[in-house]
Amino acid sequence: MIPYSSLKFILTKLFKNLPNEIIDKIQLLIAGNNPDAPYSNKIKNLAKKYNNVHILGYVEDLNPLFSSCDLQIVGSQFSTGIRTRIIESFVRGLPVISTYSAARGIHGLEHKKNIYLADKPDHIKNIIESIFMDRNQLEIISKNSRLLYEKEYSRKIQTERLKNYIFKYII
Repeated sequence: MIPYSSLKFILTKLFKNLPNEIIDKIQLLIAGNNPDAPYSNKIKNLAKKYNNVHILGYVEDLNPLFSSCDLQIVGSQFSTGIRTRIIESFVRGLPVISTYSAARGIHGLEHKKNIYLADKPDHIKNIIESIFMDRNQLEIISKNSRLLYEKEYSRKIQTERLKNYIFKYII
C-alpha cells in the first residue's frame, strides 16, 4: 500500500505541478514485483502518459539501480513500518525528498541538510526546481545523509545500542 500511495502522489500530484521542461529531464524508475495486482495496474495506467516513467519490475540487485539514480522520492502520504527506503538511500549516499509523514520516526533528519522534507506538491516542485538550478545541493545532501547513517543507523552503532540495552535491561 505504501509504494502505491507514494507513486500515486508522484504521478498525479507532483508531476502535474512540474513544468514540462523539468519533467522532460526526469527519468522515474520504479522497481518492484507485483505484475498483475490491482494497485500495480493502476500505477501502470497512470504512468502511460509519461514517456520518462520506467517500470522495471523485480530487480534482483538494487545496488546498480541506487548508484544510477540522482535522487529518491518517497511521497507516501501516511506511514507504517520502518523507513527502509530512506535509510537504504542514506547507506548509499543517495539524496532523498520525502514527505514528513514518510520520514516520521527517523531521528536526526534536517531539511536541506541531510534530506529534503515537504508535504505539498508545490513545495516538492520548488525543491526539484532548485536542484535543477544548483545540482551541488545533491552532493551536500548526499554527504550529510551518509554521515547521519554512520552516526545513527549503521550496523556498528545499532549493534552497540542493542548490546547496551541487553546489558541494562535483560542481564
